[in-house]
Amino acid sequence: MKPFLSKIYHLENPIQNYDWGSRTELSRLFNITNIENNPQAELWIGAHHRAPSLVKINENEKMPLDTMIDKYPDLILGKKIAKQYNNNLPFLFKILTAKKPLSIQTHPDLKTASSGFDAENSCGVAMDDNRNYKDPNHKPELIYALTEFNALYNFKTPENIINSILSINSKILRKLIKYLEIKDQKEALKKFYSKLMHLNLSDKSLIVSEIIQQLSQDSSNSEFVIIQYLNQFYPEDFGILAPLYMNHIKLLPGDCMFIESGEIHSYLNGSGFEIMANSDNVIRGGLTNKHIDFNELIKVLNFNFNLPKEIAVELSDNEMVKTIQPQVNEFGMSILKLTDTQYQFQPLSTEMWFCSLGNPIISDLSAENKTVLKPGEALLIPASLDSITLEGVGEIVRIFIPDQVLR
Repeated sequence: MKPFLSKIYHLENPIQNYDWGSRTELSRLFNITNIENNPQAELWIGAHHRAPSLVKINENEKMPLDTMIDKYPDLILGKKIAKQYNNNLPFLFKILTAKKPLSIQTHPDLKTASSGFDAENSCGVAMDDNRNYKDPNHKPELIYALTEFNALYNFKTPENIINSILSINSKILRKLIKYLEIKDQKEALKKFYSKLMHLNLSDKSLIVSEIIQQLSQDSSNSEFVIIQYLNQFYPEDFGILAPLYMNHIKLLPGDCMFIESGEIHSYLNGSGFEIMANSDNVIRGGLTNKHIDFNELIKVLNFNFNLPKEIAVELSDNEMVKTIQPQVNEFGMSILKLTDTQYQFQPLSTEMWFCSLGNPIISDLSAENKTVLKPGEALLIPASLDSITLEGVGEIVRIFIPDQVLR
């Protein structure tokens, strides 16, 4: 079986057509077609059971990647990783293109995801969008901006939230300030947010109408600008208040941000590479027509009020390899900029490679195979491969499991 698996495989990758996606960005960035003119929100490259990549075995045969891993875990993943992750690929790579805001959300930690998944299974909750836990895994994630990328991330400090509330002519909101004055700042945020989310519908509706009326008269307030933007897509949704209590983060191309379990966030617009642990667990709190569970959201949130932590970024001596490694075991990422430099590479475990620019050439020495990549094409690199040569001009995005070094 070794010769069959000891080669590079091209992948055919599913696109998620969520309504917040762009109809043009995948085509503009990577020449990925959109014949039906659907909103193309996320291109998935991985083995998540909901939408696995298809491995092109030959011209006439394709196999879902999760099925291939089930059949040959040691040869695809490597023995160590297969054992460590119970024969599962530990990461999921996405290309995200957001034309509209995504929901206010968080992701559970590993313990919470496992217990929540078991509990919903025990209660017979259907595996659909009205469920919080679709798998037993956590979902720390990294976003690497390809365009200007705007997000809301974590809570502001209680003091800054108070200042934001005082800029709003709302008696109901101002009554909640007392919870923000609790000495323990995390407890203050938890009390405030819980009280805010559990206001009755008439109070929520009144606050939204008061804000909409006020922002129409004041366009100088940066928070009002974002609220007005959110209201275009989610009119009268209580989630449009988020800029009052969350930090606005703007990434420029090449910037990245890491989101840990339990951190509240919402992507507002932009395109980027998104790498995460192999999970689809999302607990939502607004700006969506999907399932919202405020009680579970408040239970899972860690109520951090820090800005994004600095991520370890390493540049090779010639600055041709940029490696980004957040503090997680499941994934790391490298951007390889090729200018006719040749790399010799031996995989230690499975990897995903994505061509983002140019036409790099990958040579599989053991199989005497040579592949010229085009932008938008992705490859599976099995652990059983002995050696690869990478050359030519272009750019490769490499998703790997940590402790692997490009040679």
